[in-house]
Amino acid sequence: MAFNPPLGSSSPEVLLDNVTRLDKLVNGPEATVPDRAGDPLESWRLLQRKITQLGGILGFANEADLLAFTPANANQVGLDTATGTLWLWNGSVWSKSGYQNSDIINYMNSLVGSTPLAVLSDLTGSNYIVKADGSRVLSTNWRNSTFLSVKEGQKLILTATSNGSAFANIAFYDVNQVFILADNTGVGSSVYQRVFTVPADGFVILATRVTTSSTFSCNVLKDILTVDNKDKSGGYTSYEEFEKTITSLAGDPVTAGGTEAFPVPGFVSVASPTSYPTVSTTSFNTGFVKVAAGGVITAKLAMAATGSRRFPPSPPKA
Repeated sequence: MAFNPPLGSSSPEVLLDNVTRLDKLVNGPEATVPDRAGDPLESWRLLQRKITQLGGILGFANEADLLAFTPANANQVGLDTATGTLWLWNGSVWSKSGYQNSDIINYMNSLVGSTPLAVLSDLTGSNYIVKADGSRVLSTNWRNSTFLSVKEGQKLILTATSNGSAFANIAFYDVNQVFILADNTGVGSSVYQRVFTVPADGFVILATRVTTSSTFSCNVLKDILTVDNKDKSGGYTSYEEFEKTITSLAGDPVTAGGTEAFPVPGFVSVASPTSYPTVSTTSFNTGFVKVAAGGVITAKLAMAATGSRRFPPSPPKA
C-alpha cells in the first residue's frame, strides 16, 4: 500500500498521526499497530516478549564480570568465557547450571587416567605468581610450589583458585628456569579446573589462593599409548587381545597344535612346489587340509632359510 500523503510529508495531520501511533507502540499492550501504509509494526511490549523467548547466552570475560551483571529477565544463561562455566539467572541471583561444558572433558580424561604431580601439601611457599612475568610475591593468602619438572606436550589437569586476572595458578619455565608464560584456571571465588599443555621441556611453579579454598591438585594426563592403558577403556588394544578377539570370531583352528599337527614327513619345495612332498627326515607337514575360499589361515611355523615354503603357492587365475 502506498503512503498517502507521500512518505516525507510535513503536514500537521501526518505529524499527529505519527505521535498517536508512537504512543500506541510504546505504551500500548502486546499488539501490532499499522503504519501509515497499513503494514504492521510490533509494539514495544510484544518485542520484549519475543526477545526474551529467543534466549541466547550472555558472554563475560570472567566470573567476576558475570556476577556483577544483572539481566533484565529471568532464565538468562551466562557464560564465563575464561573457563567455559555456565550460569543461570533465575530473576534474582546467578547460579551454576547443572550441566557444564567441562563435564564431557572430565569424563574423557577419566577414561585415560592421570598421575599426580602435586597436591596441596607440596605447596610449601607462601607466594602468589604474577601472571605477566612469572615472578613470585610474598602473600600468606597463597601457597606455591618449587620448580617441578615437566616435559613438552604433557597435559596438566590443574584444580585451583585465583581471585584476580593478574594472578596465575601456573607458570611455565624452560630448562634454564627462564620464564615462558603464566595463566590461571579461572578468576573468581570458585574452584576451577583447566587443562594446560606444557609448551617446552622445563619446569612449572604452581600456586593457589588457600584463603579462598583448600581444594587443589595437579595431575599429568596419561598418554593413551602407555603400557598401563593397554586393553583398557580409553586406551589402546594390544596385538594379543586383538588376535584373541579375531580368533574367537573365526572359531577354533582346523588343525591341532604342536608336533601332532604335522604327521606327514617332507616339505613343499620352492623349486618344485607341485612335487609334493619333497622327502625329508627333518621337515614335516600337515598333509592336505580342506579350506574354503575367503578363509583366514594363521600359523606360527619354523622353516629353513631357503628351499621350502610354509604354504604352497596359489594356483594361477583363469
